[in-house]
Amino acid sequence: MKPPKLPLGYTGYDSENRFCPDPSLINPNAIYEPPVKTLIGKIPVVIVDSHHEVFPFWYRKDHEPIALVHIDNHSDTCANIPTLEELAEHGIKPTIDQYTKDYLNIATFIAPALYYKLINAVYWLDPINLELCKLDSNIYEENGKIRFNLTNPFPKAYRITPRDLANEINNKFILDLDLDAFECVEEPAYWRSRRFSFGSIKIQRFLRKRIINKRFSQTKKLLHLLPTPEIITIATSQTPITTTPPENVGYLELKTLDMLEELYQR
Repeated sequence: MKPPKLPLGYTGYDSENRFCPDPSLINPNAIYEPPVKTLIGKIPVVIVDSHHEVFPFWYRKDHEPIALVHIDNHSDTCANIPTLEELAEHGIKPTIDQYTKDYLNIATFIAPALYYKLINAVYWLDPINLELCKLDSNIYEENGKIRFNLTNPFPKAYRITPRDLANEINNKFILDLDLDAFECVEEPAYWRSRRFSFGSIKIQRFLRKRIINKRFSQTKKLLHLLPTPEIITIATSQTPITTTPPENVGYLELKTLDMLEELYQR
């Protein structure tokens, strides 16, 4: 699988080499929601709005480096971001929350998690495109920046099977989900359902939910093969850009929590 040159939802770089959000995906009516913490069984669950807000919760979790299972319509594995050590050399000593807010974004938070050994492997499931991959976790620092390789800001991706994943994860892991994994404003089918009238609104909603339910079913089957996660993080993805359909975000969040409770509430 060949990744794009820029993460979906972004149009380029600004003067400080940060990704610029696609203006068409900025929802002026979106209201930022602060992180919410809860439990499913004994598993800590954190629900955030912007996906990179999960980073401090991973950082503060007291565990050895473990695998990340990332369920998302996007890989979120861009790099080329400053290390904490590089910032300190310039007299900048942000807290982890400040580092997350000022230097990370929704496309770059996984790279520093690898660099600082919060995680040691990344497995990416994209239910919309039926992709399951293991991402290259080799990462290094060059001139104060976190990088995957010299020629491409993205890691290499290798397709694997659900059984491969189950064989590789035999202990605790971080389960990270983005609601846009189940319905995304960037998928052509979503826009076709909004632009064209295929019968009544009721029928359109039924067809969309049938597709969404199939994606949840496939995801649940995969997670059923794995051990219990150490922590679960969930992104609703409404700000700074909206990739989860705002009219459906509540439904998708409830479906996600229901799925997780069926798997782990015991």
